[in-house]
Amino acid sequence: SFPPENAIGNSRVHSIFVEGEQINYELKEYDLELDAVELYPDYKYTSVDELLDIF
Repeated sequence: SFPPENAIGNSRVHSIFVEGEQINYELKEYDLELDAVELYPDYKYTSVDELLDIF
């Protein structure tokens, strides 16, 4: 058994690496069509082309 102060950390490690909860989820069709621009329309996004134009 682990000491109580390690319980939270150990449960997170178990959740991530043993159960794979960080990557084991299914995407719906709507999730694949959604773009960040639709989520935050007031935010000014910089495209990769704009960043490369700086150099």
